[in-house]
Amino acid sequence: MYEETQMEKTFRKLKRLEEMLHDRMFIPVDQVEMSVWTTKKPVHEVPDRALFGPCERGRKWLEEGLYCWFLGDYTIPEKLAEQTLFIFPKIKGYEGMLWVDKKPYGNFTSKVIQNSYGYHYCDLLTKGKAAGEQLEIALEYYSHHYVRGHSRLRKARMCLRLRTIRWISV
Repeated sequence: MYEETQMEKTFRKLKRLEEMLHDRMFIPVDQVEMSVWTTKKPVHEVPDRALFGPCERGRKWLEEGLYCWFLGDYTIPEKLAEQTLFIFPKIKGYEGMLWVDKKPYGNFTSKVIQNSYGYHYCDLLTKGKAAGEQLEIALEYYSHHYVRGHSRLRKARMCLRLRTIRWISV
């Protein structure tokens, strides 16, 4: 009993430390405009650019079983040349996949959904590219699906909330 209480205290302290350090670990250095496309069917490669449309900030998708794709291009500016860059999407989806230049590059899991295993909230984008190099960035996010017998999930408002993608370096 005593050990469990001590462990709970330690975990609360670690959680608080993580929250305090979060804004100091990642510094926004740039952003990129994204376009969006949604589908009910899984797609196993970056969809054709012609399918994508404008992406309004703050748009929500509440539909069950929906895949949302985001697509954008980014040119490395002189000030960020040869630096390590991370991508930190502010999207409240269940899980996501990062594609760079049409290749699978990383994954994301949500930190905003209760009981989520959301430890993958940012991904390495590049360890250093020359100024002027261009990257095609695609993000595939899955909204959610109903899990039978889990009333907590049924009541939760699971959605994708779109915000501008931020580029961060450490």
